Amino acid sequence: MNKRILALIIATVSVFIFNIEPALAKSRDVLAATKKSARKYKAVAARARWQQMVTFEAADFIEEIGGGKLLVGSVASGSRLGIPRHGPLYLFEKKNGRVLWKASRPSLPSGQYSLLATKPLILLAGRERLLQLFAIEAQGGKQRWSIKLPNESVLAVSGRDLFALSKSNRKIACIDLISGKERWALSTQVARLRKERPVRMFLSAKCVFVLGLGLQCFERASGRIRWQVGHPSFADDTASLQFDGKICLWSKKHSMLIDENNGKVHWQLEKSKAGVKALYQKGNFIFRVLKAKTSAQENFIQCVDSHKGQVKWLTKVADNVVSPIVERNGTLLFTGDKALYGLSVTN
Repeated sequence: MNKRILALIIATVSVFIFNIEPALAKSRDVLAATKKSARKYKAVAARARWQQMVTFEAADFIEEIGGGKLLVGSVASGSRLGIPRHGPLYLFEKKNGRVLWKASRPSLPSGQYSLLATKPLILLAGRERLLQLFAIEAQGGKQRWSIKLPNESVLAVSGRDLFALSKSNRKIACIDLISGKERWALSTQVARLRKERPVRMFLSAKCVFVLGLGLQCFERASGRIRWQVGHPSFADDTASLQFDGKICLWSKKHSMLIDENNGKVHWQLEKSKAGVKALYQKGNFIFRVLKAKTSAQENFIQCVDSHKGQVKWLTKVADNVVSPIVERNGTLLFTGDKALYGLSVTN
């Protein structure tokens, strides 16, 4: 009797699932046009265009460097458990997987490598007790030069200019990427900070900017200090945005718009209770994503007039914004943990 009842229940449930599944699938598919067009394509098994047997176990980076080539940093297990051993660099032909060259590099048992540039030379930075920089020729893999800098150095690369800022020796230097030699070097007031306090550096076509307790502007060609704006309210969470020859700085304590050419402050805003997560500029407006003080799952989108510094509108989003903001046809688009959002620029 029990077996008959069990068989009847199984049969009933099976019929229900068989009938309800297509209906559920149909009701959940809100992209009907996509579903219709997808029927035109046949399912095909993916095939590798080429494969190459290698002697290393993993890669710490894989980067396309132009000209149809892939640069790969090889990594293998070290003699100590959990400590990787950095192996040679490999340059592969992208279309057929052929190895063009292999170049050795020092292993950093307690450090890591990062790829800073691929033109005009391949520039690698290895951080351990010191910061080691290696410049390698893309043709042939020959090492052109290498230098060592203090480990806490902040780097920025543009064209054939490499800028290095060290807080320990209070020096900023411009290094020629081709030769590895210093073009100029000088001390900077912004660098006189505690080692644990972050210092940031960003570039324009003619200037290099250093942001710490203040903002200093140096000429890229000569290193001459063009201007400086000191302000004790610049905090660790200060966000920056460059547009139309201006620099916009935001933090909980202070917000201002600075002229890139002469350091003139166009406007300042009062203290904000919310921290800045992201900035986006479009036309005459700056859009800020602000953290809510009460909940991590709530953010605010704020629109500010970029010329006057006036707040135009503020909208609350009951979600945690996780993507950059983009603008399309007068609509601000961004995603949160829960959904995709669109806001009118004029609100």
